[in-house]
Amino acid sequence: MKTPDMKWIHTLVFVLFASVMTQAQSNYFAAYSHYQVIKNEREKIGKEVYEFRSNVTEMNLKILQFQIKKSIAVLEKEPNFNNDSTFKKAALNLFGYYLNVSTDQYARILKLVEDPELDNDEYRKQLDAIYKELSELGKPFDQAFFKEEEIFTQKYGIKIE
Repeated sequence: MKTPDMKWIHTLVFVLFASVMTQAQSNYFAAYSHYQVIKNEREKIGKEVYEFRSNVTEMNLKILQFQIKKSIAVLEKEPNFNNDSTFKKAALNLFGYYLNVSTDQYARILKLVEDPELDNDEYRKQLDAIYKELSELGKPFDQAFFKEEEIFTQKYGIKIE
C-alpha cells in the first residue's frame, strides 16, 4: 500500500518528466524550424542557379541575383538559435559566395553566350575554365556549410532530408 507521501513523489516525478519532455520537444521544433529556414533559402537559390545554367540569359542572371539578395536578407533577420550562430554564419558565407559568383563568373558566362565572334571550341574551352574556377572557389564554402549543417543537425537530433 502506498502512503500519501509516495503518491506525491510519483506525481512530482511525473510532472517533472512531462515538463522536461515538453521542453525537449519544443527545443527540437525550434531547432528544426531554424534549420528549415536556412534549407529553404538555399533551395531557392539552387533553383535559380539551375534556371540560369539551363538558360543563360540576362534576365535569369538578374532573377538569380535578386533571389540571393533576398535569401541573405531572410537569414540576416533570422535570429540565432540558442545563441549559436555558426550554422547561420556558414549559410550567409555560402550565400555571399553565390552573390560574388553571380556578379563575376556567371556574368562572364553570360558574355560568352552572347559573343557571336566565339567559335564552339573556344566557347567550350572558356566555359570549362570558368566552371573549374567555380568548383575550386566554392569548395571551402560548401565544406564549411555542410560541416556546420551536420554539427547543427546532430546536436538537435534533426534528420537531414
